Amino acid sequence: ERALREWFDGDGGASFDRGFGALEDPVMVLRAIRDGSGRLVDESIEYVNSAWRRRILGSADARLPAGATFLTSLPQFADRWELHRRVIETGERFHSVMPFGDGEGWFDTEYVKLGDGLVVLARDVTARVLAERRISDSEAVLRGAFESYPGGMAILQPVFDEAGRFVDALVSYMNPVGRQRHFGGISMEEIAGRRVFATWPHLRTPFFEHCRRVAET
Repeated sequence: ERALREWFDGDGGASFDRGFGALEDPVMVLRAIRDGSGRLVDESIEYVNSAWRRRILGSADARLPAGATFLTSLPQFADRWELHRRVIETGERFHSVMPFGDGEGWFDTEYVKLGDGLVVLARDVTARVLAERRISDSEAVLRGAFESYPGGMAILQPVFDEAGRFVDALVSYMNPVGRQRHFGGISMEEIAGRRVFATWPHLRTPFFEHCRRVAET
């Protein structure tokens, strides 16, 4: 932070670029622009690294015009102005996963106050977000199939004793038909995480041995 403040006070940005220029993650430094009353009205773009230029401007060799400001030069990010203003005025750090463009990219983004301005740090997490969405979509499809299945269906997690013997099963999920048929319509919130055979011993005779064979073999 000391190096950042020294750069921000006017050493020309050379030392800052040596530290951040080679990073693969985009970095941008902004300085507050205030009107005569001291009100924050824009930010001057003081520094961007090559990764930022490559991602936002399309080329690591591209350059912003002299005197570029956040609101006038980057109108596509105007919806983030209020977040910038809050960080500069309050010093409260901001951290969130945010979309880039029309959702073709996602960045783990952090805004950190620096003097009368802020540093924007971003890490591309598009692959992770898309993978999580695919998993979520798959879970939604699977849950829909379970919910509409005409018979009872449950997902159980086996419980073993210290000797490795199956002793019970925890309810992870049970579809509506199963909850209605075997438990009188109990809600998922009431049944989730409960031990099947300890809570409902009447189920031990028909189901315990079958569950034990599956869990142990």
